[in-house]
Formats: sequence, structure tokens, C-alpha cells
Amino acid sequence: KLAASLLRYFGYDEFREGQEDVVNAVLAQRDVAVFWATGRGKSLCYQLPALHMNKTAVIVSPLVSLMQDQVTKANYQQGREVAALLGTAQLDNTVEARAWDGAFPMLYLTPEKIACGSIGRLEAMHQAGKLLLVAVDEAHCVSEWGHDFRKDYRSLHVLRERMPDLPIIALTATAVPAVQADIRSALRLREPVYVS
Repeated sequence: KLAASLLRYFGYDEFREGQEDVVNAVLAQRDVAVFWATGRGKSLCYQLPALHMNKTAVIVSPLVSLMQDQVTKANYQQGREVAALLGTAQLDNTVEARAWDGAFPMLYLTPEKIACGSIGRLEAMHQAGKLLLVAVDEAHCVSEWGHDFRKDYRSLHVLRERMPDLPIIALTATAVPAVQADIRSALRLREPVYVS
């Protein structure tokens, strides 16, 4: 089934190394930590499960321009609205209500948006069975030992505290062992599957 979804949604007839392992781990409700160089296909690891299961993957990223690019690309690639970005850059005031109702398989948020009160909305989505996973992109920003520490990233452990059974994927291209350990601790990852 996953292979059929990979072909249907992305036009690929095989996974890159490690991608299928990550997707299967998430679908089995496991936490995953992915440490891959840029260009290895990290984004497919949260996009495919969302499209495959028709549930929402929340993607947390510090880079609004990158999120906007991913939303535009995903919507173009699928020929329909499958992704949305919530924040000050969102000009369509209907998007937020539709997003919290589970209309988009991919929902992009900044850590600041979560810190400013969105956690209750996410919790409601989860309780309604509409939330599949949280992907923390650029996860090195969580770590005080990382090169790009962001304070609101450090508080993302609230996701685990409020939704303990929701799988979390931490993804980054840059993480020395101390940063990897700090990511696991800061996000409260439960016996994560490490893929590097």
C-alpha cells in the first residue's frame, strides 16, 4: 500500500534509503529522529504518511519562507490544497478554521504559533482523531548546543506532555552527538528510531 501511495502522490516507484523505515515507524506510532543531509528526502517522511492516511501532519519549522515554498510545491504537485501555513503570512482568513477542522494533510506552523496558544487546537484535533504526527523540522534549533537555538523550539515538549501518544519526528541535517541527545531530551522522544 505504501508503494502505491508513493507512486500516486510523488511519482516514485521506490523509496530512497531509509525513507520507508521512517514512514513505517511513524505509522506504528513510534517516535523517529532523522539525521540526513539536505536533499536526502526528509520531507517525504512526513508528507507521505499524511497523504496515505488522509490525516494531518503538523510540521514545525523556524523558516517561514521555506514553509511557504513547501506549501506551494505540495499543493501544485497534488493539484489540490493539501497543505497550509498558519501565521501572519496567511492572507486567506478561512484557512485557519479549515486547518483546525483537519482539511489539510499538511499543516505548517512556526514554534511561536504553537507557543502562542495553538496547542489547545492541536489537542482538539488529536482527540477527534484527525492528527497523525508532529514533525519538528530543523530540529537542531531545539538544542541549546545547536548553532541556531530558538527559545520557542525549546518549549515544544508541551506537545508530548499534552498528547503523549502522538508520534513525533525530529528531522535535521546538522546534529553532532551532543545535539542529537539534547533533541531527544528536549522533545521527550520515547525510545526513538534513529535513522542517519
